[in-house]
Amino acid sequence: MSKAGHVRPEEFNDRYEDAVVELIRTKQAGIPAKVTELPSRPSNVVSIMDALRKSVAAEEAAPSSAGKQHEARRGSGRRAQTKGSLEDEGQG
Repeated sequence: MSKAGHVRPEEFNDRYEDAVVELIRTKQAGIPAKVTELPSRPSNVVSIMDALRKSVAAEEAAPSSAGKQHEARRGSGRRAQTKGSLEDEGQG
């Protein structure tokens, strides 16, 4: 059986269009529109920006032992000379 089938537009119900038409008719009748309440925000949702700000603040407040370790790993800033780089400079 194929997923393709006969489409009958009269069977399609556009709920958004129905809601807009109902709102227009309500306003035309002079009746105030219904105000629907938004669902409350779950308490377990974490704001990524808040978490980032806390992380940055903690990093700035902590003694910078991690920064010293990072500098030690970077070395003196010179790149290691390889045989190929020595030959390029005429030393190998």
